[in-house]
Amino acid sequence: MIRDLVKKRIKLLANPEKELNKLRALSLESAVYEYAVLLITLSILSGISVFVTSMLKALYLDLAMDLEIQYWRLVNYTLGRSTAVVFFYLFAGTFILFTVSILFSFLLRKVKYTRLMFILLHSLTPVLLFGWIPLLIPSLLLWSLFIFVRGVTLPEIHAHDRYSIKQRD
Repeated sequence: MIRDLVKKRIKLLANPEKELNKLRALSLESAVYEYAVLLITLSILSGISVFVTSMLKALYLDLAMDLEIQYWRLVNYTLGRSTAVVFFYLFAGTFILFTVSILFSFLLRKVKYTRLMFILLHSLTPVLLFGWIPLLIPSLLLWSLFIFVRGVTLPEIHAHDRYSIKQRD
């Protein structure tokens, strides 16, 4: 399931315009579900990468520099730090995303909020797929911003908005 979702999102990274045009066929619920699965996966991968990186640094200092490392204390500290990273990513991926979506809804009044949220959930794909690599985060945010701007400016996405309210005669 996660493998298919990652393949689908990699297609979005390879050709954003084509994949963003396919958004009309998906429901908002499926987009939120996919986003939540990827967010939880990213959070866990980030926690694991923090843990492994810290342990490798300690092992290097122990072997190469001949420092005495107290591994049980290090494991305790690193587990706490990894858990904090997991919860930070979950917090950033939910609350901060919601706050940013409210801000964008005020700035982009022509785009319906549900469509804006839909585009925002898909534009965060680079961060969700590669955000567990700490050095790449600034470039991933720029890439996500590019996909978001492209998604908002594509007229095909908004042409037949299935979430639009029908006017009564």
